[in-house]
Amino acid sequence: GAYPGVASNGGVLRSFERLGSVVMAPRPPVKLDLSSHASNGDVSTLDWSEVPEGLLPYEELDFSYNGITSTELDRILEICSRCPKLRVLKLFKNSIDDTGADGIAQLCQSCPGIEEIHLSHNMFTADGATVIIMAAENSRSKDTVPLWLRLEQNHIDDAEAVFRRLQDKYSVCRRIDAKACTSRTCAKRCLVHLPHFCLQRLSHVDSHQDLPQLAKTGNPAPARQMLRQFRDDLDRQKGKSKGRDERVPLAAKSDEQQKMRKLTDEEMHRNGHSNGH
Repeated sequence: GAYPGVASNGGVLRSFERLGSVVMAPRPPVKLDLSSHASNGDVSTLDWSEVPEGLLPYEELDFSYNGITSTELDRILEICSRCPKLRVLKLFKNSIDDTGADGIAQLCQSCPGIEEIHLSHNMFTADGATVIIMAAENSRSKDTVPLWLRLEQNHIDDAEAVFRRLQDKYSVCRRIDAKACTSRTCAKRCLVHLPHFCLQRLSHVDSHQDLPQLAKTGNPAPARQMLRQFRDDLDRQKGKSKGRDERVPLAAKSDEQQKMRKLTDEEMHRNGHSNGH
Protein backbone atom coordinates (compact mmCIF):
# COMPACT_ATOMS: atom_id res chain seq x y z
CA GLY A 1 0.00 0.00 0.00
CA ALA A 2 0.92 3.66 0.22
CA TYR A 3 2.32 3.21 3.74
CA PRO A 4 4.68 0.22 3.99
CA GLY A 5 5.69 -1.17 7.36
CA VAL A 6 2.59 0.09 9.13
CA ALA A 7 0.00 -1.49 11.39
CA SER A 8 -3.62 -0.39 11.48
CA ASN A 9 -6.70 -2.39 12.49
CA GLY A 10 -4.66 -5.54 13.05
CA GLY A 11 -2.22 -4.70 10.27
CA VAL A 12 -4.81 -4.81 7.51
CA LEU A 13 -6.21 -1.65 5.99
CA ARG A 14 -9.94 -1.67 5.55
CA SER A 15 -11.09 -1.79 2.00
CA PHE A 16 -13.30 0.92 0.61
CA GLU A 17 -16.81 0.71 2.01
CA ARG A 18 -19.80 1.93 0.11
CA LEU A 19 -22.57 3.43 2.20
CA GLY A 20 -25.38 4.28 -0.17
CA SER A 21 -23.78 6.51 -2.80
CA VAL A 22 -20.91 7.58 -0.51
CA VAL A 23 -17.53 5.89 -0.83
CA MET A 24 -15.59 5.88 2.45
CA ALA A 25 -11.80 5.99 2.18
CA PRO A 26 -9.74 3.57 4.29
CA ARG A 27 -8.60 4.88 7.65
CA PRO A 28 -4.99 6.12 7.44
CA PRO A 29 -2.50 4.00 9.36
CA VAL A 30 -1.69 5.32 12.82
CA LYS A 31 1.57 3.43 13.44
CA LEU A 32 4.83 3.06 11.57
CA ASP A 33 6.49 -0.08 12.87
CA LEU A 34 10.11 -0.55 11.86
CA SER A 35 11.16 -2.39 15.02
CA SER A 36 13.81 -5.09 14.44
CA HIS A 37 14.11 -4.13 10.77
CA ALA A 38 17.91 -3.86 10.92
CA SER A 39 19.53 -7.19 10.10
CA ASN A 40 21.18 -8.59 13.25
CA GLY A 41 20.94 -5.16 14.85
CA ASP A 42 23.17 -3.60 12.18
CA VAL A 43 21.66 -0.17 11.67
CA SER A 44 23.40 0.19 8.30
CA THR A 45 20.95 -2.41 6.93
CA LEU A 46 17.87 -0.42 7.96
CA ASP A 47 15.85 0.45 4.85
CA TRP A 48 14.83 4.08 5.31
CA SER A 49 12.93 4.00 2.02
CA GLU A 50 10.13 2.28 3.94
CA VAL A 51 9.30 5.69 5.43
CA PRO A 52 6.99 7.63 3.06
CA GLU A 53 7.80 11.18 2.02
CA GLY A 54 5.87 14.30 3.01
CA LEU A 55 3.48 14.88 5.87
CA LEU A 56 2.68 11.65 7.73
CA PRO A 57 -0.45 10.53 9.62
CA TYR A 58 1.30 8.43 12.25
CA GLU A 59 0.53 8.71 15.93
CA GLU A 60 3.18 6.14 16.87
CA LEU A 61 6.68 5.49 15.57
CA ASP A 62 8.53 2.33 16.59
CA PHE A 63 12.26 2.06 15.82
CA SER A 64 13.15 -0.30 18.68
CA TYR A 65 15.67 -3.18 18.39
CA ASN A 66 17.68 -1.65 15.55
CA GLY A 67 21.08 -0.74 16.99
CA ILE A 68 20.35 2.93 16.29
CA THR A 69 23.01 5.37 17.52
CA SER A 70 22.90 9.12 18.05
CA THR A 71 24.08 9.52 14.46
CA GLU A 72 20.91 7.97 13.02
CA LEU A 73 18.73 9.75 15.57
CA ASP A 74 18.71 12.93 13.47
CA ARG A 75 16.95 11.08 10.67
CA ILE A 76 14.33 9.74 13.07
CA LEU A 77 13.73 13.19 14.55
CA GLU A 78 13.22 14.53 11.02
CA ILE A 79 10.54 11.87 10.52
CA CYS A 80 8.97 12.91 13.83
CA SER A 81 8.80 16.51 12.59
CA ARG A 82 6.56 15.31 9.75
CA CYS A 83 4.09 13.62 12.13
CA PRO A 84 1.85 16.37 13.56
CA LYS A 85 -0.26 13.78 15.40
CA LEU A 86 2.68 12.00 17.01
CA ARG A 87 1.90 10.66 20.50
CA VAL A 88 4.31 7.74 21.02
CA LEU A 89 7.99 7.33 20.07
CA LYS A 90 9.72 4.00 20.78
CA LEU A 91 13.49 3.89 20.66
CA PHE A 92 14.21 1.26 23.30
CA LYS A 93 16.84 -1.45 22.82
CA ASN A 94 19.18 0.75 20.74
CA SER A 95 22.60 2.39 21.28
CA ILE A 96 21.72 6.07 21.70
CA ASP A 97 24.03 7.97 24.08
CA ASP A 98 24.24 11.46 25.57
CA THR A 99 25.10 13.05 22.22
CA GLY A 100 21.50 12.35 21.23
CA ALA A 101 20.00 13.98 24.32
CA ASP A 102 19.76 17.46 22.77
CA GLY A 103 17.78 16.06 19.84
CA ILE A 104 15.30 14.33 22.13
CA ALA A 105 15.06 17.53 24.17
CA GLN A 106 14.24 19.51 21.03
CA LEU A 107 11.54 16.97 20.18
CA CYS A 108 9.95 17.54 23.59
CA GLN A 109 9.89 21.27 22.89
CA SER A 110 8.64 21.07 19.30
CA CYS A 111 6.05 18.37 20.06
CA PRO A 112 4.67 19.21 23.54
CA GLY A 113 1.64 16.99 22.92
CA ILE A 114 3.72 13.82 22.76
CA GLU A 115 2.60 11.39 25.47
CA GLU A 116 5.23 8.61 25.53
CA ILE A 117 8.96 8.43 24.78
CA HIS A 118 10.55 5.02 25.31
CA LEU A 119 14.33 5.22 25.73
CA SER A 120 15.13 2.26 27.96
CA HIS A 121 18.08 -0.03 27.18
CA ASN A 122 20.21 2.66 25.60
CA MET A 123 23.43 4.39 26.73
CA PHE A 124 22.33 7.61 28.42
CA THR A 125 24.10 8.78 31.56
CA ALA A 126 22.68 11.06 34.23
CA ASP A 127 23.79 14.10 32.20
CA GLY A 128 21.87 13.10 29.08
CA ALA A 129 18.81 12.02 31.06
CA THR A 130 18.74 15.37 32.86
CA VAL A 131 18.81 17.30 29.58
CA ILE A 132 15.81 15.33 28.31
CA ILE A 133 13.84 15.54 31.56
CA MET A 134 14.42 19.27 31.94
CA ALA A 135 13.19 19.94 28.39
CA ALA A 136 10.19 17.65 28.83
CA GLU A 137 9.10 19.35 32.03
CA ASN A 138 9.62 22.89 30.71
CA SER A 139 7.62 22.20 27.54
CA ARG A 140 4.53 20.65 29.17
CA SER A 141 1.48 22.47 30.47
CA LYS A 142 -0.57 21.35 33.44
CA ASP A 143 -3.61 20.61 31.25
CA THR A 144 -1.80 17.88 29.28
CA VAL A 145 -1.22 14.27 30.31
CA PRO A 146 2.13 13.66 32.00
CA LEU A 147 4.89 12.52 29.70
CA TRP A 148 5.53 8.78 30.09
CA LEU A 149 9.33 8.77 29.82
CA ARG A 150 11.10 5.41 30.03
CA LEU A 151 14.79 5.72 30.91
CA GLU A 152 15.48 2.56 32.87
CA GLN A 153 18.36 0.23 31.98
CA ASN A 154 20.68 2.98 30.80
CA HIS A 155 24.04 3.98 32.28
CA ILE A 156 22.75 6.22 35.06
CA ASP A 157 24.93 5.54 38.08
CA ASP A 158 23.54 6.10 41.60
CA ALA A 159 20.05 6.51 40.14
CA GLU A 160 18.50 7.05 43.57
CA ALA A 161 20.57 10.16 44.18
CA VAL A 162 20.01 11.35 40.62
CA PHE A 163 16.25 11.05 41.00
CA ARG A 164 16.29 12.96 44.30
CA ARG A 165 18.14 15.83 42.62
CA LEU A 166 15.69 15.80 39.72
CA GLN A 167 12.76 15.78 42.11
CA ASP A 168 14.11 18.86 43.88
CA LYS A 169 14.20 20.83 40.61
CA TYR A 170 11.51 19.43 38.32
CA SER A 171 7.95 18.14 38.33
CA VAL A 172 8.77 14.43 38.13
CA CYS A 173 7.20 11.30 39.59
CA ARG A 174 8.60 7.79 39.49
CA ARG A 175 5.17 6.25 39.80
CA ILE A 176 5.65 4.03 42.80
CA ASP A 177 1.90 3.58 43.24
CA ALA A 178 0.72 1.94 40.01
CA LYS A 179 -2.94 2.29 40.97
CA ALA A 180 -2.80 6.00 41.76
CA CYS A 181 -0.55 6.85 38.80
CA THR A 182 -1.16 5.59 35.27
CA SER A 183 0.43 6.42 31.93
CA ARG A 184 -2.10 9.24 31.57
CA THR A 185 -2.64 10.52 35.12
CA CYS A 186 -0.40 11.39 38.04
CA ALA A 187 -1.65 11.37 41.63
CA LYS A 188 0.97 14.02 42.44
CA ARG A 189 -0.02 16.10 39.40
CA CYS A 190 3.54 15.95 38.09
CA LEU A 191 4.38 16.71 34.47
CA VAL A 192 6.79 13.84 33.80
CA HIS A 193 6.52 10.18 34.81
CA LEU A 194 9.80 8.25 35.17
CA PRO A 195 8.64 4.68 35.80
CA HIS A 196 11.37 2.25 36.91
CA PHE A 197 13.97 5.03 36.65
CA CYS A 198 16.10 3.52 39.42
CA LEU A 199 16.42 0.16 37.67
CA GLN A 200 19.67 0.96 35.91
CA ARG A 201 22.42 -1.26 34.56
CA LEU A 202 24.74 -0.06 37.31
CA SER A 203 22.30 -0.36 40.21
CA HIS A 204 21.06 -3.17 42.44
CA VAL A 205 17.41 -3.99 43.02
CA ASP A 206 17.76 -4.41 46.77
CA SER A 207 19.08 -0.84 47.14
CA HIS A 208 16.11 0.90 45.49
CA GLN A 209 13.88 3.16 47.49
CA ASP A 210 11.12 1.98 45.16
CA LEU A 211 11.10 -1.21 47.27
CA PRO A 212 10.07 -1.22 50.96
CA GLN A 213 12.76 -1.53 53.58
CA LEU A 214 12.53 -5.28 53.86
CA ALA A 215 15.32 -5.48 56.39
CA LYS A 216 13.02 -3.85 58.92
CA THR A 217 9.85 -5.74 58.07
CA GLY A 218 11.29 -9.09 57.06
CA ASN A 219 8.34 -9.40 54.68
CA PRO A 220 9.22 -10.15 51.02
CA ALA A 221 5.64 -9.72 49.75
CA PRO A 222 5.89 -5.95 48.98
CA ALA A 223 9.06 -6.54 47.01
CA ARG A 224 7.36 -9.23 44.96
CA GLN A 225 4.45 -6.85 44.35
CA MET A 226 6.78 -4.08 43.13
CA LEU A 227 8.67 -6.44 40.81
CA ARG A 228 5.39 -7.89 39.55
CA GLN A 229 4.19 -4.37 38.67
CA PHE A 230 7.48 -3.73 36.90
CA ARG A 231 7.01 -6.84 34.79
CA ASP A 232 3.33 -6.04 34.15
CA ASP A 233 4.30 -2.64 32.75
CA LEU A 234 6.83 -4.27 30.47
CA ASP A 235 4.24 -6.82 29.32
CA ARG A 236 1.97 -3.92 28.38
CA GLN A 237 4.89 -2.44 26.47
CA LYS A 238 5.30 -5.77 24.67
CA GLY A 239 1.67 -5.70 23.57
CA LYS A 240 2.27 -2.42 21.76
CA SER A 241 5.45 -3.67 20.10
CA LYS A 242 4.37 -6.76 18.20
CA GLY A 243 5.11 -9.05 21.10
CA ARG A 244 8.73 -7.98 21.48
CA ASP A 245 9.52 -7.81 25.17
CA GLU A 246 11.15 -4.82 26.82
CA ARG A 247 11.32 -6.77 30.08
CA VAL A 248 14.51 -6.23 32.02
CA PRO A 249 16.19 -9.28 33.54
CA LEU A 250 17.28 -8.64 37.12
CA ALA A 251 20.46 -10.61 36.54
CA ALA A 252 22.60 -10.72 33.43
CA LYS A 253 21.55 -13.39 30.95
CA SER A 254 23.61 -15.16 28.36
CA ASP A 255 23.20 -14.32 24.68
CA GLU A 256 21.62 -17.72 24.15
CA GLN A 257 18.98 -17.06 26.84
CA GLN A 258 18.18 -13.69 25.27
CA LYS A 259 17.75 -15.29 21.85
CA MET A 260 15.50 -18.01 23.24
CA ARG A 261 13.30 -15.50 25.05
CA LYS A 262 12.87 -13.34 21.96
CA LEU A 263 11.95 -16.37 19.89
CA THR A 264 9.34 -17.27 22.50
CA ASP A 265 7.91 -13.72 22.45
CA GLU A 266 7.63 -13.72 18.68
CA GLU A 267 5.99 -17.16 18.71
CA MET A 268 3.42 -15.92 21.24
CA HIS A 269 2.69 -12.90 19.06
CA ARG A 270 2.14 -15.08 16.00
CA ASN A 271 -0.30 -17.15 18.04
CA GLY A 272 -2.20 -14.04 19.14
CA HIS A 273 -1.22 -14.13 22.83
CA SER A 274 0.39 -10.69 23.18
CA ASN A 275 -1.09 -8.39 25.83
CA GLY A 276 -2.64 -4.99 25.17
CA HIS A 277 -1.24 -1.79 26.64
